[in-house]
Amino acid sequence: MRRSNRLNLSFAIAALLVVGPAQAHVTNWNLLNTATTIAGTGINADPCAGKTLCQSSPNFTRYSWYDGTQPQLSDSHTVTLNAEAFTFHLAAESSVTITDSAYGANASTLNPAFSVYSGVLPALSHDQQAPDTQNPIDLDSPLYVSMMSPTDHAPGDPNIAHYIDDGTGTALMVNPAWNQPFAGSNGLTAEQWYTANYTPHNGYRDTLNGTQTGGIDTNPNSGNYGSLLNPYLGQFDAYGNWSMGNANGDWSRINYISSVSATACNGPHCGSTTTGGFANPGHVAGNNGSVETLILHLAAGDYTIWAGGESGDSLDGQGHGCIGVNGGANLGCSAGAGTYRAAISVEIAAVPLPSSVWLFGSALAGVVGVRRRSALSA
Repeated sequence: MRRSNRLNLSFAIAALLVVGPAQAHVTNWNLLNTATTIAGTGINADPCAGKTLCQSSPNFTRYSWYDGTQPQLSDSHTVTLNAEAFTFHLAAESSVTITDSAYGANASTLNPAFSVYSGVLPALSHDQQAPDTQNPIDLDSPLYVSMMSPTDHAPGDPNIAHYIDDGTGTALMVNPAWNQPFAGSNGLTAEQWYTANYTPHNGYRDTLNGTQTGGIDTNPNSGNYGSLLNPYLGQFDAYGNWSMGNANGDWSRINYISSVSATACNGPHCGSTTTGGFANPGHVAGNNGSVETLILHLAAGDYTIWAGGESGDSLDGQGHGCIGVNGGANLGCSAGAGTYRAAISVEIAAVPLPSSVWLFGSALAGVVGVRRRSALSA
């Protein structure tokens, strides 16, 4: 009789929206470790109390996971106000069920949502840390026109700006090269190349021309003149691959697997995605309630969960001017207002090899035996 080994893993993510901007760098909380209560205010009725394999945080926001679904992306340090990621390691191929539940009197206003990625970002990573700076700029230009991230630009990017200085240092003009084919483009103009190679959530950020976020601000009376009309808020991408580095020069990218949310998915990963040879839903349509569930089939390896709320949208990534979305009430959307608590439980089940694999192995062993006997009798 075949026996299936099962490992049940439970952990909780508790969220309390606190006052003040993010100060910390990314912390990866290993969900396989003994329970750790993450520092913060207002921790009462902690979902991790008395439990093992449990992590809790009081720092989740209602808005910044949602910001990561938008073309301008989000600041990872506002998904939780202390930039907390939750990681786990699988020693073998496994079926993983993740359930995210909100608790407390204000549970309905958090509207939990989460994304799952393969890989882990370096500890102490930061959105504005080289080599992955948030909005790199060309300091040689009097107008500080944005230029590409050195690691997030698409392969083969020609580095052709839509607008350039007109020579006076006071005005922009359309770059003549913008409407011309360039070497290696197969006849595409720069405009056509950028339109084709930079789309929301495809894993690359066009910080030179802002193709995904509205282009360059050409209004000389604007305080944003010469920069992106809608600057990237950070690097957190709820529906795509993203990367960060730390001050030690460590850098890595985490690759999108799936997500669950009420917000409609857009981008190339919304359909089925393949991870380690196994197909997974690129996105699961969630609800405006307090519980979301996601089932994945994963190979051995390291994985990261970024969880947050989707009932609010921060127009500047800091909770200022926050508006309600997805049925969530506007009240308590901005930083410092409201108390939100959520818990995530995960069950990891080892997946036995299908019977066809055992039959194939037996047949292969038979073939090897026949060949060996033939060699000995020759």
